[in-house]
Amino acid sequence: MGTEVDRKKILSFWEKTPHFFHEETAFPPGSAEYFQAHRRAVIEQGFLGELDPRLFPESQNGLMLDLGCGPGFWTVEFLTSGKAKNVVSSDLTFNALKITRQRLAMNQLNAVPNYRFWTDKAENAA
Repeated sequence: MGTEVDRKKILSFWEKTPHFFHEETAFPPGSAEYFQAHRRAVIEQGFLGELDPRLFPESQNGLMLDLGCGPGFWTVEFLTSGKAKNVVSSDLTFNALKITRQRLAMNQLNAVPNYRFWTDKAENAA
């Protein structure tokens, strides 16, 4: 029972705070400026200013899984890196997947026919 209560708390938090970055920028969540500021912050703070190409391993079939995609940073990076032709974006919340779709659209990736969204347990993704 404790696990279900914890899961509900986690889902509630992420439904209310899917961006998690919103307190660090003056731009409205979901705007192009917001996503640009988020990308800069991730790269500068998390990767010392540049994404190492080794973060994007070659995929034998061009498929990548973005598990816990949040606002879609890695989904977009995988697709624009050229290393992935297909990305399955998975998150606990529909709100995060909605934001990922917005981010894809703002990066002209909304026409990519082979990305999928998954909200079930990761074990069921296979």
